[in-house]
Amino acid sequence: MRTEDTNKSYLWSRTVVLISLFVLLLTACSSSVPKTQALEGTSEPALPSQAGNHPPAILRVEDSEQVINGFLRIYKDIYFTDPDGDVTTATYTVISSSLGYPLSFPDFPVEISAAEQKGEALFPEITACWQKMELVYEVRLRDLAGNMSEPVLVSMSCATPQPVDTRQLLITGLSVLLVIGFLLLVLFWFLFRKRPSERVPALRSTILLVLVIMTVQFLQGVLHEGGHALYLLFNGVPVTLFVHPFFFSGFARPVIPASGVASDILGSATSLLVCLLITLPFWKRRSLALLPLVLLFPYSAMGDGFNVMGFFGDFYSVVQKTGAPAIPFLILGALLMCIGILSFFSLLPLAGLDPRDNKILFVLPAVMWLISALSLLVAHLFVPGSPINLEFFPGREILLSVNKFISLYIGIVLSLLYVSLFRWLYPRLPAWLHTDAVTLTWKDLRLPAILWAVCVVVGLIVIL
Repeated sequence: MRTEDTNKSYLWSRTVVLISLFVLLLTACSSSVPKTQALEGTSEPALPSQAGNHPPAILRVEDSEQVINGFLRIYKDIYFTDPDGDVTTATYTVISSSLGYPLSFPDFPVEISAAEQKGEALFPEITACWQKMELVYEVRLRDLAGNMSEPVLVSMSCATPQPVDTRQLLITGLSVLLVIGFLLLVLFWFLFRKRPSERVPALRSTILLVLVIMTVQFLQGVLHEGGHALYLLFNGVPVTLFVHPFFFSGFARPVIPASGVASDILGSATSLLVCLLITLPFWKRRSLALLPLVLLFPYSAMGDGFNVMGFFGDFYSVVQKTGAPAIPFLILGALLMCIGILSFFSLLPLAGLDPRDNKILFVLPAVMWLISALSLLVAHLFVPGSPINLEFFPGREILLSVNKFISLYIGIVLSLLYVSLFRWLYPRLPAWLHTDAVTLTWKDLRLPAILWAVCVVVGLIVIL
């Protein structure tokens, strides 16, 4: 329903004055006066202004659906008008939910000009299916005076995740891995063709780092996602942890739409603090047997440091929610990454990688290649039908993340830094960052292999 503008409404008044006995008759002509202007020559008070007293009026609602980035999006295009042009907020009220915890949505600001609102304005209500659920909620528009529009009902039926073309993604991923694998074989021949005695030590170092890095990946993932889970537990929400030793995303679910910045910060904060407390006591006595423990903080500082930089993920969300400047997070994250890389490099001699030789140029890229290949197969074979995907729909995100091979490219960059910048810095570093190179034997791989097997089995149980 549309109401006329206040500036176009007129007050019609007629005054008839009768003077008795002296036979003088005066008749006042009809005149139009704006509502907000006082009438002169009359004792009646002016009518109060009606600005801000009109509630928003919903004109119509247009429904549509669209699949974007693997998620079903439900659109309610709400066309409305407000004579006062002062609609400020969209409010939400959950009517019914199949979820096992209370769900609420924060108010959303309506940033539409007053001129548009006085005509026909559009407020697009967009909701995506982020997990399996049946949900009904109301949307209402509220103006500056607190007037509310009539409610618009939004119904969501999210039963299954959107299908993903896993076959094409798998073929693409395997093609990339085959090309890079061939290049690694060429590099292996080039580096060791004249030094055959170093071939087996290089392979031992490769296998050791595969076992240790996957173990540390699992432990760091438990701490990071466990940190996110603390926020859910504090709010009485049952938690599902998706953690594993592979190179694809982990999760703490469910997602709470109205969660604060604490939910975003707790992941990296918990991981960095606990990893530091575990690593510090063993740093002075670092050895091959303690390598998984002393590697925890360097690994966390690199991964969580990049997260703190805020290019995407948790701390990008913090900046968006709070409006805080991004520069402090960028500086802090870069500092953490530098600390992590330096301490990681200082531990590589425990894996038989002396800064003065070039084995690292093959070993570290090969380590990342092997873990990436295993992760690709596990993700494509088990994730689409996994409980986490059927309940919370992250399957497409996981498959896309594993197909990017980010860790493989990071391994190449780190190996180049190790034989260039770190080799130059090594003689100048303090004694507590110097580590003697270890000559590995096959027996040295027994304990790392046992720890790796435990982490892989637990990770597969979580996935399946």
